[in-house]
Amino acid sequence: MTLFAILLIVISAVAHASWNLICKAKAPSATFFWMLTLFTLIPGAPVFFSRYTDALTALPLPFWFLMIATGLFQTGYYIGLANAYRLGEVSIAYPLARSIPLLLTPLVTALFALGKMPGNVALCGMGIIFCGGVILPHSCFADVVNWRKYLNASVLFALGAAICITGYTVIDKEGLRIMETCAAAPHGKLDAAFFFLYLENVAIGLWLTPYVLIYGKERQQLKEQIVSLKSCSYALLAAFLCNGAYLLILWAMQFVDNVSYIQAFRQFSIPLGAFLGILLLHEKTTKPKLAGLILIIIGLILVAKF
Repeated sequence: MTLFAILLIVISAVAHASWNLICKAKAPSATFFWMLTLFTLIPGAPVFFSRYTDALTALPLPFWFLMIATGLFQTGYYIGLANAYRLGEVSIAYPLARSIPLLLTPLVTALFALGKMPGNVALCGMGIIFCGGVILPHSCFADVVNWRKYLNASVLFALGAAICITGYTVIDKEGLRIMETCAAAPHGKLDAAFFFLYLENVAIGLWLTPYVLIYGKERQQLKEQIVSLKSCSYALLAAFLCNGAYLLILWAMQFVDNVSYIQAFRQFSIPLGAFLGILLLHEKTTKPKLAGLILIIIGLILVAKF
């Protein structure tokens, strides 16, 4: 894994932690993510259609199947994350949603032989990061193994979000690989990332719009939020940070052999969020939080070196 890819992912983690703070500050809902998607598509349209229209007809059919699938997984991630935040403790739901894909992604890539497998030390590092992510949000070590903490709807939605994160991460890596083989597709790595990200947001919009319009509570929220200048400004800022973060991830994907490395380093957002909580929100520095931070840092070092 190159130093440049690591730098891209670290910057992305900062943006990712920031837009999640915005989401937590607002009432999380699928409608918020629908507005986020809309505020991505509108300003990006002039650039996309002025530069990339020729590539649309040149890409093979398997690419479009992957694009439809990643849109579905991204939509599932947004809905799962919104409900996990709404129904339970964010401090537990977010680390679980981000950490579980660390175990699932290597499993999926190995099962389908997608890229060179990480070495044993790197896999060990990913396991350590997972443990750190699970330990970090708890107030005491006894809570980590208290199974009642995990028997609620919030954790179930977090698990769904984690499965969706794994799905769209693996699919996006494969979609970018197909783009590299297509002569008419954008081949500059940043160009390719922007092109892919814009199409991905189109796919998300196609899946998320019916959900928001059909589900009564989301439809009501849409009526309330779309006329609120404050809600729109939050969604616009989140759109910039969310898509900026994932643009950097798509860019970094083109520098690694296996997307599991990307998944591991994205967990930098977990200790970053904890650090910001301590620094800005004056949250308590508990022993599990410190232990989790140390484990994640050790795991990241192992993944980076091996």
